[in-house]
Amino acid sequence: MIITLKQDAKQLEVQNLIEYIEDKGLETQIIKGANHSIIGLIGDTTVMDDVVLRGIKCVEEVTHIAAPYKQVNRIFHPQDTVIKVGDYKIGG
Repeated sequence: MIITLKQDAKQLEVQNLIEYIEDKGLETQIIKGANHSIIGLIGDTTVMDDVVLRGIKCVEEVTHIAAPYKQVNRIFHPQDTVIKVGDYKIGG
């Protein structure tokens, strides 16, 4: 997940955001650009709520960079799921 910060983000607001993220067990990587700065989140970002993040004053945008629902995504689980119920098979 990448959090793009607003250009006018105050250092204290950014530091509070970083502490909030790290309190959730994630690591952060700050990249300062000419026009925008971003925070890269490293770890299981499912513990983060996009709505909460977007509501933080210094946050401009929240972008996911990994596929959601990894447990059932075809990228991570390419085989068809077949569930047997009695004599019947569902799926496949």
